[in-house]
Amino acid sequence: MLFTRETFGQLPDDMDLPIKELIESANIDPTVKGGLSWPPGKECIGDRFLVGAVWHDKYKVFKGPTMTLKLRYADRNDFTNSKKRVVVKEVVVKMTEITKQLKDGKVPGNEAVNRMFEEQVKLVWEKLLINHNRLSP
Repeated sequence: MLFTRETFGQLPDDMDLPIKELIESANIDPTVKGGLSWPPGKECIGDRFLVGAVWHDKYKVFKGPTMTLKLRYADRNDFTNSKKRVVVKEVVVKMTEITKQLKDGKVPGNEAVNRMFEEQVKLVWEKLLINHNRLSP
């Protein structure tokens, strides 16, 4: 991701090479925060470009006929803020069938929506949380 103080419609040609050099000088290093490091003096290009943060996100997506479950683990390191590290563990549940029926106007009232919601939460509880607890030490 590139952040600039200026607004560009298209990245000027004189920026392509320095940005490419900055990216190519990165080393994959699982022993450092964020998993990327730069050789001394290569973490910036002149006064114009420097590495401000490194993000490493891992996703797993599970799709079923009535819902989508997305698990995300993000390891972010902000070098502009005293090397602050942020780890995010996130679960997103999309109840696709309920959403589809609501958009199509096929759900007759709140009671049916509540029942469908309860069924979806019960499914997540039984299949994910209970099984996870059995596998945990």
